[in-house]
Amino acid sequence: MNRGREWAYAAGSFVLHKIVVWGGSILFSMEKHPVAPLTSFLQYALIQNFSRWDTQWYIGIAAHGYRPASAAFFPLFPFLIRYVHQWTGLSYVESAWGVANVFFFFALYITAKLFLLDQPPRTAWRALVLMVFFPTAFFFASGYTEPVFLFFTAGSLYYARTGRFWTAGFFGMFASLTRNTGLALVLPFLYEYFRRRGFRWQGVGPDLAAVALIPAGLEIYMGLLNAKLGDPLAFVHAQQNWKRAFMWPWDTLRLGTLELWVKPLRGWSWIIRAFTVGVVWAELALVALALPFRRLRIPGSYYLFALVSAVVPLLSPARDWYFLSISRFVLVLFPLFLIAARMLKFRVLFYAACAAEVAGMLLILENFSKGYFVA
Repeated sequence: MNRGREWAYAAGSFVLHKIVVWGGSILFSMEKHPVAPLTSFLQYALIQNFSRWDTQWYIGIAAHGYRPASAAFFPLFPFLIRYVHQWTGLSYVESAWGVANVFFFFALYITAKLFLLDQPPRTAWRALVLMVFFPTAFFFASGYTEPVFLFFTAGSLYYARTGRFWTAGFFGMFASLTRNTGLALVLPFLYEYFRRRGFRWQGVGPDLAAVALIPAGLEIYMGLLNAKLGDPLAFVHAQQNWKRAFMWPWDTLRLGTLELWVKPLRGWSWIIRAFTVGVVWAELALVALALPFRRLRIPGSYYLFALVSAVVPLLSPARDWYFLSISRFVLVLFPLFLIAARMLKFRVLFYAACAAEVAGMLLILENFSKGYFVA
């Protein structure tokens, strides 16, 4: 019986994550902020230190609405920040932090429920641990969209796998209101719908229409942009601010890998880009290894979600850094952590992987705390 196990797994993985992330942040914040008074120091170490880079874009949208440049950031997260700010009186920074951390806990819960549908408890637990210890997993504690997106994508797949397709559609709609890759849920939805019918048209009912809810999130955002900025495609046009443009994925892979040697990179710039190159090739390797998903017992819908989500960022790279932010995007590709957990069957390999992940996270978090861009 798995009843109640998902809560235990969510709580356990959440606590492990906080021990490493908050412990590391407290340690690294001592260099920049006086420890006394303690409340001021903890406010900085646990909240302010995680409110960098993209968080400021989301806070700006929550406080002042959309401008052409900020249209690249989808609306659900800043809406939640604004709502919590208005409802509780917390600052925008505190509201962003609160939304992210609350959603992260429930994202772990729904992901655990999803894994436990057909995975042994040990595999489900190990997959969660590998996810929360991943070197960029401190973004789950930051004012970023990762926790919100993980909650709605895992939820959409969970309800699709259990045959509640209207609920799956609504979760998918909120996912595509959070990030454009929420559209990647369309194929898993259709796969699960027709799998339950033996991949035949017989028995197709009105609930198939629920798949239209998934792109509805993007359509709602386009309507908002048209009303506010007069341009329903402003989220596409805003990508030029990051020098993003279409490129075939094989060209992105080639140029993104070669830039380690053709660009005059040194020190931290080279280290973080080398790490990101490794992440890109590792996620593609895991997707390739899972192709015969029957052998790894990976549901086909998981595979489709991971495949589409891994390829989409390669279609619009940033010219200054071809793999920009991919080491953060991979956090929400929970099927990859499940694949890794199934491959790391021996305890010593699993513990070694966790130790390497934690060491990597502390290194990257240290530089993030210094103000460097890491993902």
